[in-house]
Amino acid sequence: MIHAVHTNEMPLMGGLAKKLPITAITMFCAWLAIIGFPYVGAGFYSKEAILSAIYEGGHPALFLVAGFTAFLTTFYMTRLMILTFWGTPRDGDRFGHAHESGPTMAIPLVVLAIFSIGAGFLLEYVFPFHKWVSIESVLPVVDGHGGHAAALLTSLVSLPMGLGLAVTMYVFKSPDPAWVAARFPALYQLVTVRYFDKIYLVLAEWFCFKPARFLAAFDFNALDQFVVDGVGRAGQLLSRIQRWVDDHVVDGVLVNGFGWVSLRLGAGLRSLETGSVQNYLLAAALGVGVLVLWATGVFG
Repeated sequence: MIHAVHTNEMPLMGGLAKKLPITAITMFCAWLAIIGFPYVGAGFYSKEAILSAIYEGGHPALFLVAGFTAFLTTFYMTRLMILTFWGTPRDGDRFGHAHESGPTMAIPLVVLAIFSIGAGFLLEYVFPFHKWVSIESVLPVVDGHGGHAAALLTSLVSLPMGLGLAVTMYVFKSPDPAWVAARFPALYQLVTVRYFDKIYLVLAEWFCFKPARFLAAFDFNALDQFVVDGVGRAGQLLSRIQRWVDDHVVDGVLVNGFGWVSLRLGAGLRSLETGSVQNYLLAAALGVGVLVLWATGVFG
């Protein structure tokens, strides 16, 4: 919906079911699931399981809070459906530019809608999830009939109360939300922009945005700059040292040095190869003479 009308302010929406039929139908399925509509929405089974566990655990205060939360959930989700898809458009320009999502968004919405409606029933009756996963080895087995009855009764009470209050206020305007806001200005300011949003933003700043910025700076300066880039720079330095050693020591001294010595020795020996027989006979005579002198002890 935000993608279609480019705002997240529900007072600027209205009547969008006509322009966004797929989104409206899939949102209706999600609404059934999240309000825990009996035996239809997947949320009914999870809500009932939570309420039963709280009741069986012996926490009456927490059970009342959970039941009130179920009532609030039904109320504000019904309010969302009425303000966005019901009635007439409250912003003609945004309504005129609204359009259905493309397949990349519509197909996932349809898949999620199918599971939000059918998953709870399937996992409860067709493929019982509690038979796949058992925690009886770590938790004591208790009789759940009392908890189940209390949870079911709470669901059946909280759902029509939240649904009826939302329809009464936002469809029939009895009481009109504007009158309620004027009648209880302090409460209205508390739960709207003046206080609640500011408190929410402060908490989000301290517990979300500031840690996120710190982690981003740590990631960039410590991990990326020091560790990742540091390892890269060390690798570059080592590669330069290795190249210098390879060029000047291995190639320059060893490979080229041995080649230079071989060339000099070859050039020196090549000068002795004159091709003159007289020179060879003279060298042989001198060699024999040196051997005779050495044999006679002239060299001691």
